[in-house]
Amino acid sequence: MRAASLECLGAVLQERHLADRVLERVLRRESRLYSNERRAISERVYGVLRRKATYDLCIDKSLGRQALSLSTVERDSLRLALCR
Repeated sequence: MRAASLECLGAVLQERHLADRVLERVLRRESRLYSNERRAISERVYGVLRRKATYDLCIDKSLGRQALSLSTVERDSLRLALCR
């Protein structure tokens, strides 16, 4: 579930794709997931998109100068962790 969430966030935030289309494509491909898992992925992705600025502020305040060296995947992972 984490990998699918990260993939969706990367496509939306970095590649500027539409969230609903990315989620549809990824969740259709991940057919082995139960409906509650698909729902959880969607809720996390949309939750991060809604509160992205707040999460980034928390990450920057917590890590200070180290936040500048985070890769996009690391930052997305932290955003997902904050969204829980």
